[in-house]
Amino acid sequence: MDLPVTPVESIPALVARLIPAHPFLVRLARSARLSLGPLALLISVTAGHAQVAPPDSARRPPADTAAARAQRDSLARAALRARADSIARGLRRGDTAAPSDTTQADSALNVQLLGRLEFKGEQTRNDRCFSNQLFSATFSCNARLTPQLDFQFGLLSGGVVADRVHVNVDYDSQREFDGSNNISIAYQGQGGELLQRIEIGNVSFQVPTSRFITSGIPAGNYGLQVAGKAGPLSFAAIAATQKGNVVSGQTFLVGATTAQSVRGEILDYRVEPRRFFFTIDPELFGARYPNIDILDPRLMGDLAASLPDTLRPARVFLYRQIIGGQPPNPNGPRFTLLDDPLTRQGTPYELLREGVDYYIDPSMLWFALVRPLSLANERLVAAWTLRIGGRDTTIARLGGTPDLAFTLGEQQFAHRIWDPQVSPGDPVFRREIRSVYRLGGDDVRRETVNVRVVSGSGAGQEKPPGLNVTYLELFGLAQRTNRAAFDAENRLWPRRNDPNYQIGAPTGASPAALIRDVFIVYPSLEPFSRRGLAQSATVVSNDTIYRTPGEYLYSSRHPGSFYRMLVEYETMASAGRGEIALAAVQIRPGSERLTMDGRPLQREVDYTIDYDLGRVQLLTLDTLSARSRRLT
Repeated sequence: MDLPVTPVESIPALVARLIPAHPFLVRLARSARLSLGPLALLISVTAGHAQVAPPDSARRPPADTAAARAQRDSLARAALRARADSIARGLRRGDTAAPSDTTQADSALNVQLLGRLEFKGEQTRNDRCFSNQLFSATFSCNARLTPQLDFQFGLLSGGVVADRVHVNVDYDSQREFDGSNNISIAYQGQGGELLQRIEIGNVSFQVPTSRFITSGIPAGNYGLQVAGKAGPLSFAAIAATQKGNVVSGQTFLVGATTAQSVRGEILDYRVEPRRFFFTIDPELFGARYPNIDILDPRLMGDLAASLPDTLRPARVFLYRQIIGGQPPNPNGPRFTLLDDPLTRQGTPYELLREGVDYYIDPSMLWFALVRPLSLANERLVAAWTLRIGGRDTTIARLGGTPDLAFTLGEQQFAHRIWDPQVSPGDPVFRREIRSVYRLGGDDVRRETVNVRVVSGSGAGQEKPPGLNVTYLELFGLAQRTNRAAFDAENRLWPRRNDPNYQIGAPTGASPAALIRDVFIVYPSLEPFSRRGLAQSATVVSNDTIYRTPGEYLYSSRHPGSFYRMLVEYETMASAGRGEIALAAVQIRPGSERLTMDGRPLQREVDYTIDYDLGRVQLLTLDTLSARSRRLT
């Protein structure tokens, strides 16, 4: 393909008219190279002629193979990344001069751009249209095909242009952490020039150590930074912004083990969603509903015994269905839901495994899933046997048909526990337990947990007006002998004496908890409602929590909050010997400040840090933590 080229005689005049007689601009005009993957275009401007070089593919010998080209591209990418990292390290150190190995070959800008454009269409079809909808002119059971475009790209560039402009760009739109992307363009001054450095992109503002500057200086910013020198006076200015969650500080106690103090608050509407359920409608318990303590084994046994044989589950089977997706087991049972007779046998269900996928209470009245249900495309159903006349019996219209596979010609039935179409007006809605709040993971030290229930803003009020009891006692979380102290032994689930521990897979392995998280469980299914534990006229109730659809609890349409749980506890923060897991990921490089007993620690000397995963590795562990020290 012929490229239009300006006549040779006009090039020097054009350069002389557009570019002033500055040494930097002359070098910039004389050398500029741009390479896009296998396609390279080299333009060299000199005082007498202009030359357009053909792409690399046009200069390859005929014997060039695809394997050889792939090997060269791989080596080129590795060299480019190494060069970009070297430039970035120099800029972070504040080097004011170009690298010593900068030659005419270095005065080149290498760019690798990979792009991908995906086009797809989506259509929604309603298989349950009613007759009045089928003949309606304004309603269609089959939606139109909706086109969707998805553009993904990655850019990798590094190099030096005219010994002054340093470029280091490493961006990929598919990266899991945005903080891993780096965009940095810097102008580096020389000698006695006024402007020593101008940076655009990812910048870090470094100030000299001073006893007059005691607060943290923002680091890891995105914006513009200028540094200069006028005689003996050096100056620097920055205009940038920070994005993400700013963590003011974390404190660890480093010694034989590493512990971290955690403080936080849990709002009354932030219950653990789509994880704890009743197998039957809890309203069948009559006057005891909703003040049912699921952690009281004697109470749950009495409630189970109070049910007639035709309603009391003897052995429960749980099934999960992926709505609109590929079933894990194509031969699984296909149920007609007893709670929704309009459903038809369709997508197969997957049988969940007790002790692996869920824990069920010995009363068979409630269970907890290891993994919460998906909000958009999962349905959970249950079927159980009945103990009648001393024998396990299956009655399809009462307990369902607990089958393992689909049987042609036979109807299979199950009870709906949860799906995305459940609304507060459905009786099935009551089966989800909304009195459980997640405190943390299995690293929580239970003996250190302290909880206070308060109302109002700020520090909050611990007692309701006109009553001589604390909210902690009113809502059933206080110890029997101390109404101001949290009952961690009985109100944290799972408890050590609960049948929630299974023997590990290898023979002889130590017991391990099936449910790894730690939860605060109230002794009522509706602790903050008027018919629950907020029965006093002077106590404000929050009944909306128990009438709000699940998708709203963790969205901007959540109910208003009247009560807060202020929690304090310690966690085992060490992932290994000398390794500390921070409560953050995707940390902006250079934004951390570590001190041990007030002494600043130096990166790559005292510690290393993984910014993406938020993990710190102490390098001089024997010296730093010979005794218990406080690491901030």
